[in-house]
Formats: sequence, structure tokens, C-alpha cells
Amino acid sequence: MINEHFFETREALLAQLQSDMQAQIDAVLAAEGAASLLLSGGSTPGPVYESLGQALDQRVQVALVDDRWVDVGHKGSNEALLKRCFPNHAVTGMKTADEKPQAATQEVNARYAELKQPFALTLLGMGPDGHTASLFPYAEGLDAAMGEAAPTCCAITATQSEVTGPLVDRMTLSLPAIINSKKLVLLITGEDKLAVYQQAKTATDHKATPVAAVLQQARVDVDVYWAK
Repeated sequence: MINEHFFETREALLAQLQSDMQAQIDAVLAAEGAASLLLSGGSTPGPVYESLGQALDQRVQVALVDDRWVDVGHKGSNEALLKRCFPNHAVTGMKTADEKPQAATQEVNARYAELKQPFALTLLGMGPDGHTASLFPYAEGLDAAMGEAAPTCCAITATQSEVTGPLVDRMTLSLPAIINSKKLVLLITGEDKLAVYQQAKTATDHKATPVAAVLQQARVDVDVYWAK
């Protein structure tokens, strides 16, 4: 089921999202004593991450939903963003010394096997092309990453576009891993992405609009947060 949370301003959205994320983390910690938080990159959730990172319980494991295949010092690194926002936590990253992500899947999956599962909360974004995480339309590796037997992390090579830029090699949570979460959040802003989201709710070609597979699955509710 999809639960929509629409706001007049981005400030109101981020304030409510932070509160809701903290409440979910606290609830899982109280019930289970540990929790894992899977986060996407991007500038929009940055203020939420910074606020959460100031007092996040040490029992919470922080990890990436996906990342570009670049070193942490690169401006496109999602791992770098999370390390800045969560300086007191050992962020579980995806990048290895391998030249291509396809050579690193075994090592990255071993890292992610150390995370508490199901994940307490997974926060996704969405692109104007209908991708989420690094599940890009018709990308090399997409079929495997969206398959029922997919491992937690999969290598993806997207077709270069205005959305991807030149950094087409990625590592991403697979579709089964994304929905292996107690709470699943999709964060979007702007009228253009709202239109993509509305279409994705009923899209039948999930390879063309991968976010549709997340929205239409029945395993876990999706909480959609949107503002102009």
C-alpha cells in the first residue's frame, strides 16, 4: 500500500520526515536493540541526515542504498555525503578497489551481510526517468537486480543520459533488498517528479520505469513524501 504525505513546502516535508524517521528508528531499537538505516544520496535529504547524525544512537548501522563507482574523495560519492552527516558512525560503503562494480559484488555483499535485517528504514529517491536507487531504465544488470533471486547488492551499468551524467557504473541495492525493510520511504520534490510518480503507480513496464516495481509490490508499504 502507498501512503502519501504531501506538503506545501520542502521545509515542512523535511521536518516531518526527520520526525518520522527518528520515531521509526526509536521503535525498532526499543523492540530489537539494534537497527539498520539505508540511505540514498542527493541534496534534498541532506538536512535530515545532518540533524539525525548529531544524536543517532550508536546501535544504528548506517549504509548506502546505492553509489556511483567513484572514490570517496569524488564529488559524486554518496558515501562521502553520509560520512559527513554521520561522523560518529562507521558508514557501510559500496566502493572497493576494483576497477568495475561487477568485480566487487561478492565483497560488497559480504559487507552488507553484517547489517541487521530486515532494515529498519530504507529511504529512496527517484529520478525524472523513473529510476530509483541505481535501478535505471534498461540498464545493464537491471534484470538481475530486479529478479526474485537477486543478492542484496548488484552491479549496474546505465546508459549515459542527462540523469546519469558520465558516471554510469554503479552499485545498488537490488529490488528484493529494497523491500526487505520495515519502513520504506520515497522522497520526491517538484511537479515534474510528481507526474512521473503518478504514472509509475500504474506503469506496466517496470524495466522502463523501475520505481514502479517498488510502488506496486505488496510486501511492504511505501510512504511517499512530496513537496513542490
